Amino acid sequence: MTGFEEIVAAFSEEPAFVRMLKRKISPEIRQARNLGPGGVRRIRQAVKQDMRLQKAEIIDTIVSPFTADDITGKDDVLQTYPLVPENAAGQRIVPETSLEIAEFRQRLKRNPAFEKGLYAVDEKTGRITDFAVMIRFAGTEQRPEMVDEIQEIAGSYDELDIVISGVPYISRQFNRYMEKDLYRSTPLVLMVVALVFFLNFRSLRGVILPLATLGMAEIWTLGLMGYLGCPLPPLPLPCRRC
Repeated sequence: MTGFEEIVAAFSEEPAFVRMLKRKISPEIRQARNLGPGGVRRIRQAVKQDMRLQKAEIIDTIVSPFTADDITGKDDVLQTYPLVPENAAGQRIVPETSLEIAEFRQRLKRNPAFEKGLYAVDEKTGRITDFAVMIRFAGTEQRPEMVDEIQEIAGSYDELDIVISGVPYISRQFNRYMEKDLYRSTPLVLMVVALVFFLNFRSLRGVILPLATLGMAEIWTLGLMGYLGCPLPPLPLPCRRC
């Protein structure tokens, strides 16, 4: 019998992998004494999805207070140094003690270009209230999946108030709203169209034939989109109509 906690203990030296499993695996599976076939299948799916996103190399650059570099000058020579230093293994030394946090704050405030870019300050108290993480995508392939993954990561920290913005996020949200509207409005639209056809032609054939024509045209359009690999995003449609 193998439980979820045993898997977590086996990968204790891979905290990012453990966090991914805890995000994607439901509480029912995590609390079960034995994973069972369903739990094993869900873990396998989560790992495959994570590996697929890693191999795609969608993210080009991540700029944050932990990854940014600053510039210093001495003897007419400019040098860059990381705001958060790394150890011999290449792992960032995250400040934990009060002294380390104060030193990190001092390094961060030393460069005024970081203000309103990497962090925000309360104008009344002068304290740092927010940090920024800027993510740049390398391409458009599998971008919606990565946006969903970022939203899932942000939502896993209940104790933090995380706000996501940017064109990929807005486009993904718009697509979701369009999908929900299609599910809700399509049956109603079909009923209205069928009623209009019936009132005009006064026969069952006059309703079925036009609806079949519309359905075949939509199937052909979707088939061509898949065959040619050219999706038709819903975002530009309102702009084209305008």
